Amino acid sequence: MGSVAGFIHTPGDLYGATKRAVTGLAENVRRAVTCHGVGVTLIAPGRVDTAGFWDNLGGPRKGGR
Repeated sequence: MGSVAGFIHTPGDLYGATKRAVTGLAENVRRAVTCHGVGVTLIAPGRVDTAGFWDNLGGPRKGGR
């Protein structure tokens, strides 16, 4: 399970860094196995407005980032 945070680079964002690692791993595996007829799907949902999550962060940033 990836995240849109894996595609958007934000300095100091450890969550985004881990999701970037998942994204890179999925792409690497996809390239290695598609020649054998195996598919790889990365699900990367966007930002979710979870109750309480953004309270101490000043709210989600504008523009989906």
